[in-house]
Amino acid sequence: MKKQLEIIGIVALLVCVGLSGCTQKSNNSETSQNDNQIQLISYQLTKYKNFTYDFYTEVNNSLHQIFNDSNQVKIPENINISDIDSNLTKKEQICNQFIAPSLEHTVEWDSDYNGYSFEYLSIWQAHTSLSNFHLSNDVAYWRVNGIVKNTGNSYLNTFVITVNFYNSNGTLISYENIQGQGLPSGYTWNFEVKYDGLCKNDVNHVDFKFDIL
Repeated sequence: MKKQLEIIGIVALLVCVGLSGCTQKSNNSETSQNDNQIQLISYQLTKYKNFTYDFYTEVNNSLHQIFNDSNQVKIPENINISDIDSNLTKKEQICNQFIAPSLEHTVEWDSDYNGYSFEYLSIWQAHTSLSNFHLSNDVAYWRVNGIVKNTGNSYLNTFVITVNFYNSNGTLISYENIQGQGLPSGYTWNFEVKYDGLCKNDVNHVDFKFDIL
């Protein structure tokens, strides 16, 4: 009888251990689901370069002031400026989307987009002529625009998106992250990350990591 009780005790102990192991696996599975709760829907990696130009400004005041200098703005590399002098549509795009927002005053562009007029010191009329457009070979920065979705069943209070930047050899050269908050189940969130660090000229591709806090 005593031997039978010992055997029953051992069996009961093994059953308890087995149940404990099942519970542990269930917890791991839940953690994995939480890690996969953020899904990358789409992204775009864009290289920006420095677009430089010379300007000549003439102010029609009593001193008849004249300013000569150069300026630069950042534009996507895929905008080919080789025909900018003859392509009015392209020149209009660059002037309105990139040059105008960088100016300190509201301007009225010439019909050929070779210059613009504005009020100097809110008193005198001035006119600026643009010339010598040039796109640098060096990278100004990289921009990553993307969309993620909460594919889980729970509300995400806080989460972090990390963008890893690699060179052509697959070596991690840098990373940038951004924090998001308040993403309900089934909803999407747009994000943007910029990288202008030391190795910006060596970037070849990116990947992503998502963490739920």
